[in-house]
Amino acid sequence: VRGVTPYAPEGADIGDVVISVDGKLISKVGSAADVERLLTEGRLIRLRKGRRTTQSSAVSVKAVPQEKPRLPKPCSQAETAASEASRLKSEEKLLRSIEELLQTEKKYVDDLTE
Repeated sequence: VRGVTPYAPEGADIGDVVISVDGKLISKVGSAADVERLLTEGRLIRLRKGRRTTQSSAVSVKAVPQEKPRLPKPCSQAETAASEASRLKSEEKLLRSIEELLQTEKKYVDDLTE
């Protein structure tokens, strides 16, 4: 890792070594362009922590500017109530889906034990 971007994984530091991205070993990737694409589009990046260097021996790296946080737009009370109702419906649907998945898993385990 030579520089840390705003989309870098949490805990990434300069000097760390990227091992794999989404299960693909970096050493097996054919080109630098493919590595760059994997790093920007990947979801699971595995790093090996680099050794801590003293300030005098560290290579200076240009810092990547951080994006300014965007404030949410103020919304009316009606919009807030509607979004709250929508969120509650989504949570209920998610809980039903999880419950259905658990039942399916239990049936699968029961079938395997038979």
